Amino acid sequence: MQTGNYTGIGLIGNEDIAAIYAVNNGIVDINGTGIYHLFYKDYSHDLLQSAVTMIKAGDGIYYGNKIWHEYTHPHHIRPRKTYVEEHYRYCDEFDLEEIGLKRKDTVYAYGKNRLVFETEIENISKETCEISCYGYAAVRNTREIAVEGLPGGKTAVHTGNVYMGMDTPVSEEVYITEDSPTDFAYQTFLDVLEGRQDRSTRITGCRLGYVQGGRMVVAPGEKKKMVWALVFADSAQELAEELQISAGEDKRGAADRYWDAWFREGKIPASGEEFADLALTNLAALKAVCVGGYIPADLTGHYFCDKMPCYYARDSIMIARAFLAAGHTRECRDILGYLMGRKRKENGEFFQRYDGHGEPNEGANNDVFHQIDSIGYFLRILYEYMEQTGDLLADETLLRELTDVIDQAESKYGMVGPEGGVNEGVFGGAFITSSNMFIYGGIRAAGKIFAKLENEEYEQKCGEICRRLYAGIQTTFNEKLGRYDYGYVQYHDHTVRKYDTPQYFGPLYGYPDDENMKATHRYFLKYASFFEDGIGYSEQEYHHGPWLFNTLACAEYCKRSGDMEEYRKKMGWAARHSNAYGIFPEAVDADDENVCVINPLSWACAEFTAAYFGEGGFDSEE
Repeated sequence: MQTGNYTGIGLIGNEDIAAIYAVNNGIVDINGTGIYHLFYKDYSHDLLQSAVTMIKAGDGIYYGNKIWHEYTHPHHIRPRKTYVEEHYRYCDEFDLEEIGLKRKDTVYAYGKNRLVFETEIENISKETCEISCYGYAAVRNTREIAVEGLPGGKTAVHTGNVYMGMDTPVSEEVYITEDSPTDFAYQTFLDVLEGRQDRSTRITGCRLGYVQGGRMVVAPGEKKKMVWALVFADSAQELAEELQISAGEDKRGAADRYWDAWFREGKIPASGEEFADLALTNLAALKAVCVGGYIPADLTGHYFCDKMPCYYARDSIMIARAFLAAGHTRECRDILGYLMGRKRKENGEFFQRYDGHGEPNEGANNDVFHQIDSIGYFLRILYEYMEQTGDLLADETLLRELTDVIDQAESKYGMVGPEGGVNEGVFGGAFITSSNMFIYGGIRAAGKIFAKLENEEYEQKCGEICRRLYAGIQTTFNEKLGRYDYGYVQYHDHTVRKYDTPQYFGPLYGYPDDENMKATHRYFLKYASFFEDGIGYSEQEYHHGPWLFNTLACAEYCKRSGDMEEYRKKMGWAARHSNAYGIFPEAVDADDENVCVINPLSWACAEFTAAYFGEGGFDSEE
């Protein structure tokens, strides 16, 4: 499957760790390359600014996409080839012409706490090449760092809630350098270049450079591989034990078994099925960042707050839906369970976002601090999970409370609000058509759950709410243009005459695919398109251009409608606008198709997965 030309940035993780990876200037983070952000067991502490294989040859140091010499500024190089293997291994090939080498970097995670780096060196010159090859990690100093000795001369780096260490094939050279109290690195590279080893124990508030490895001799035409791992643990004793186990492991084989077993927990596409490879790659990326049910909006740093990724109730449920569609009920359950464990507002609604500690943290989204549409997503996926597994994850009290939030919400022309919705309040607090579609689908699903619980009062209440919502939504249909308008804002009594393509999610979440929705779809295909098959947002300048999750919601709508030709067109367009690893950015610039925004975004990855695995037809009664 052809993927796009945007910078390859990958999401790497397993059960307890999650990280973002790029070796092609994908993220501006001063001296970072390779791993840019890494979290262990929760998203409260960003551990690493960089982790990658380092090569010393002559007077130069080569790491990630950088070449460093003492006498001048670093030079940036681009991979000759970037791709993904087996859906979870991120690969980049470099030409190091000035030292007569080719290099292939492969990075992956498996199990609970292993992050593995494989570097294959090929000597393409006619001379024997003597180099040193190391593991390199730059440990962020947002918390105090302690360097401790372990049995057998091994080293542990302790910061915050984690101990980490390196499993390298040789450790004849070890450099532990207090680099600077800021994010700028310089001393580590000088120490390595000049051979000033230091493995002493200490406590520091400085950013720490940790380098471990040794010499490698590569004959002309010969290939050699260095395989090393970063290992994480809760204590020094556990780390010592895990490093011992790691040293004896066939890491590639163990990783293959881990990921094969995980994929088999869900649906397995037919061999050679169109878009299957890309769907599985994005599914693996979502698994990589799902830590205890916490789903970060992104790991690029764009949607960070207080140096932590943000958890949006809305985005997380979108990703739970993708896991459920792919048959991975364990992750879906974890995501729904994590959200149910979060604090809610006094009226019972979810906060729109939470920080890495799982605490409410608003302060964004244009000061519109309500997103009650998340109740719609939540109730709908709760119902679909119950239908698929037979288990109702929420108790009846929570279901009643969430239903009452909608029943007691302020109303305008029959629609509930005011809130920010998927558009996060670009026109201010509003009574939004798309939001009310999602809420309708969720309340309708809640009514079905109450019926199973034999709660006639709330079953009837859900029916009454849906009738009000449906009537209100119909008042936003623009007869002149043949589409639903955006909705109503607090400060005007007429509709906001803008299109709003998140309306595609309405029928996907249980809103009826009525004649007005069908007309709106035809309108979107004609007037909301960019670069032929990309679908825009809502006629606003924020990320002006086609958005990936909107385009993919359109794809799934087409699939459920039976229009497979349009489905394939939209999926193919998305595939061509993925990054070089095949995972998805948030949006594409309207003025330059070669520029993307927020690469990658969790929700965009989820929508490709959901569109691929989602089944046909709509769940509609009207």
